[in-house]
Amino acid sequence: MSLRSWKFRIEDIIEALDRIFHYVTDLNYDGWMKDQKTIDAVIRNLEIIA
Repeated sequence: MSLRSWKFRIEDIIEALDRIFHYVTDLNYDGWMKDQKTIDAVIRNLEIIA
């Protein structure tokens, strides 16, 4: 387990959520399905949260 404090972990989670929100705010389902870069970016940020 990492030695980083829980405060830094929470900050990482909040930052990842903010990034996901920014990536998908104006995106509809069809746009989402056609945008592999956004899909990859969202998945990466979900990994950070997990």
